Amino acid sequence: NYSVTNNIIRKKRLHHKLILQEWLVRSKAVGLKIKFKKNISSKTNNSIDIGIIEGLSNEGFLKIRTESGQLITAMSGEIIEFTKDTK
Repeated sequence: NYSVTNNIIRKKRLHHKLILQEWLVRSKAVGLKIKFKKNISSKTNNSIDIGIIEGLSNEGFLKIRTESGQLITAMSGEIIEFTKDTK
């Protein structure tokens, strides 16, 4: 019973990881330069930063390397692909 439960849990984790990897491949998001607005508080104080998408967290949130070198996990906020036309 214990080993059956462990096998089910392992299969679900593997399936979850494969779904995240497939999303990254299909989205072509890794390496994109983006501008993002971080939701620091629910009312005000949104801050805008620029960075490069490096991947996903285990939970499926974007991992972004900022221009200052900090690796952040974006759990919410606005993400815009950075182009020459992006202001």
